This record gives sequence, structure tokens and C-alpha cells, in this order.
Amino acid sequence: MRPIVAIDPQRHVAHPLHNAERVWTETSCSIDVWIEVLHPLDLDPVAALASTLSADFLGDQWRLLKFPLDDLRQLYGLVVDEFSVWRPLLDHIADALDTGRLLTVEVDSWFLPDTAGRSYHRKHVKSTIIPNYINRTGRRMEYFHGTGYYELSSNDFDGLFPSYSRGGGLSLTPYVEIVSLEQIIRSDILPRAIHAAQAHLIRRPLMNPVEQLGNQLEKNQEKLRLRDARRFHGYAFATIRQCGATAELAGSFARWLSTHSDLYLEEAAVSFDKVAREARSLQFKLSRLTHGRPVDIQPTIAAMAGCWEAAVGEMTARLCSGSHPDDSVDRLPW
Repeated sequence: MRPIVAIDPQRHVAHPLHNAERVWTETSCSIDVWIEVLHPLDLDPVAALASTLSADFLGDQWRLLKFPLDDLRQLYGLVVDEFSVWRPLLDHIADALDTGRLLTVEVDSWFLPDTAGRSYHRKHVKSTIIPNYINRTGRRMEYFHGTGYYELSSNDFDGLFPSYSRGGGLSLTPYVEIVSLEQIIRSDILPRAIHAAQAHLIRRPLMNPVEQLGNQLEKNQEKLRLRDARRFHGYAFATIRQCGATAELAGSFARWLSTHSDLYLEEAAVSFDKVAREARSLQFKLSRLTHGRPVDIQPTIAAMAGCWEAAVGEMTARLCSGSHPDDSVDRLPW
């Protein structure tokens, strides 16, 4: 069996969106793994970042970054469907690869060597991988995960697939999606990316999500005081980190549109970049609360909210003006 995506785990180079010089190298397990899959398929993942423009704050957390399945279909022709697991997981993965399809699979990071120093053989954490090559007899697998492409074998292989290796059954059926590659679109992606951007701007939230996030952070300051670092890490990931990563990716998308079209969106990109940097500063400030130190986060929040407003406003003016007469593109009160 050959890998579906031609790639060598020893020579893989992460996409520039995962460059170490970026403010937020990692975003979410879902969007990170998709970036690394699209790249070797010669499909530009930056074109799919339009979804950042409809980002929202959901009361106690920022909307988790994911590529909407409709966007993957319309932009690249990738058809992604939920998959029913009714046989041993390894059998499903092998059969999918045999037919030229990929599966996204939720697994336990305990068995993923690329998480060494974090969860590998230390703690049980759910994460999404995309297997690309399976060798049953050699108990070896190559897979996309996070910001890279890796391999695992032996006991880790047995741990991920206990129903195959030891004759037992999985304690909980994982969530799996199947990715069909037969209808990949390789024509000029710019018009589809612009259409996607317009669609996401139309369904952007009624209120400035960064301002809403800031209001919640202010309310939660007392709860964060003297909390342990592990709990703060989870809180920060669901709020500040997701906001900052979304903003940085939105900036990359705005800059990509400027480069590939006659749209001038550099000012929007700069504003998004400022939100990303301020979010990182805000995370450091809030971490001091866990040590009982007082912090003033209001100026940082105000700066972030203002930059987000300016960036989204610029994107809306450039992309949506006169494009959708049936939509109230200026409906935002912020």
C-alpha cells in the first residue's frame, strides 16, 4: 500500500502558516491538520481562511477554528462526510486508503510520538489525525497531525488499534470523517475564495466578538486568581489563543487576497496582525493572575476590539459593497 499523499515523514516541511516566527504557530488540531494535508495536495490552504471573517465569541469561549466542510467542497472539490464506525477502526482506515480516500480520526494523544513532552505517554488527550499510510504486519502508520507529518509503530500502533492488535474493542467509538479526493478542483481558486469571503462577512456576528470576549475576561478575573496553571492553560486556549490565532490567520488571508487580486487589504491585514500580537500580550497578563498579581487588561482589550473593528470593516467595504443588495452589510453596530 502506498501513501495517498506522496510525502516522506523525514523530509516533510510544514506550511508557512506554521512557521515558527508566527505569533500563534498552532491554532486548533482540526485546522492545523487540514493545512498540512492541503499543502502537499497542491491546494493552497490560505484560500480557505475566509471562515475567520465570521468568527464569534460564544459566551464562555471563542468559536473553535475549523474549515467549514462546505468551504472545502466549494474551494477544492473535497467531499467530507461523517463516517459510521461499525468495524474495527484499523479495517476502516485500511479500506479507505485502498480506495484512495482519507479518514479524519479522533484518537488519544497518549500514543502519538509527536506530542512528546506534552501528552505522549503522559496524559490522555483527544486529538484529530489523518492517517496516510498503514502497514499492518509491520505495525506502522504515517499520519498528519497538528503542524506536521509523522510516523508511529509497535506499542503505539497497538495502543491506537486495540481491537486489531489484541482482539479487544474500543471503549468509545471515535468521531470519524471520510474525505473523498476524486473531484479535486485545480482551476483558479481566487473567485471562489472571494465568494467565500463575502459569504462569511455576510454572516459575521452582530456584535464585535473581541469586545464580547473582553467583557467576559473582565468578569472572570476573580475566578482566575490563584488558579493552577493547567486550568488556566485550558481557559486561555478556549478564549485568548483562539481569538489571537483567528486574527493572525485572517491577516494572512487578507494579505493573500491583496497579492492575488486588485483588492487592497494590507491595512486590514495589519489590523488583524495587531489583534494577534495583543492577544499574546493579554495571555501573559492574565497568567499573572494565577500567581495573585493584579493586572489591568482593559487597555489591551480596547486596542484589540478597535483593530478587529477596523479590519472587518475594511474587508466588508472592499468585498461586499454592492455585491449583495439583499444583505445589510453595514448592519454591525460596532
